Amino acid sequence: YVLFECEDPDIYCLYSQRDAYLWESDVVELFLVPDPEKPLYYEFQSAPNGALFDARFISRGGGDFRRWAQWNCPFEAAVAVKGTLNDWTDRDEGYTAEWRIPWSAFADASGTVPP
Repeated sequence: YVLFECEDPDIYCLYSQRDAYLWESDVVELFLVPDPEKPLYYEFQSAPNGALFDARFISRGGGDFRRWAQWNCPFEAAVAVKGTLNDWTDRDEGYTAEWRIPWSAFADASGTVPP
């Protein structure tokens, strides 16, 4: 589980589809490298509107992100916005994002799933 608390006076989201270019607007991100001796790493993102991005990169520098974003795990996010999405005329407080990423998402990194 991961929790983000974000202060943001102007909350906006450009995309709502899974694996879209979420980083072009407000987003929280997490990068995980399970084994520093291996090139495999994971990237997770969620936007204030609940849109998700997840990718498993098999090789650092191994090509465009779309090649690796086809991987989807059962990653869940619950988002609560304190303000109004995509309304620059008001002042927002921010948002929180709570994630659940199952251990099984990382089985290919270690060869096993932690108990």
